[in-house]
Amino acid sequence: MPASNPGKEKSFKVAKIYGGNEHFWKFSEAASQSFKAGAVLVMSSGLVAEGSADPTSIVGIAAHDAVGTANSDVLVVPALPGVVFRGVLGGSTNPHTLAQSDVGKVYGIFKAASGAWLVDADDSAVANVRVRIVSLVDAVGTSDGEVLFHFLTYTQDTDSGDDAVPVTIWGGYAATT
Repeated sequence: MPASNPGKEKSFKVAKIYGGNEHFWKFSEAASQSFKAGAVLVMSSGLVAEGSADPTSIVGIAAHDAVGTANSDVLVVPALPGVVFRGVLGGSTNPHTLAQSDVGKVYGIFKAASGAWLVDADDSAVANVRVRIVSLVDAVGTSDGEVLFHFLTYTQDTDSGDDAVPVTIWGGYAATT
């Protein structure tokens, strides 16, 4: 029987920053926010707000809970290349059993009913992927186990098959409108 991860409803957190120490960037909070530390934050009209499943314009991960007041300071660990995060690889519809073959794969992300953010083992559609697994934390065979991952800078537009779609705000790509 596979091992179980009793703490599987944990949100994302920083695992390692290559080339430096953990650092936070300060942004202003959008109105009516209620996110928790570890939430995926996106840029919305120049302010940060909690994203939805498989968001774009990802800024990073909230370092603390939302204040709940517009324009309050929010510390964010930016989703930059070289920043590795730790989180649970679980299924949005079914539990996921960790396998060595998960390393290197790309997946979507989602917010569970508990409010925790998870890597979505049930979503590997090209247009939805947001992270790449770089290592397993828990043992192979663990149900909804922890992994190390980094955010992708771009994914592919599956409608046309030609266009790169920016996932984070750090990609340096200006889409035409």
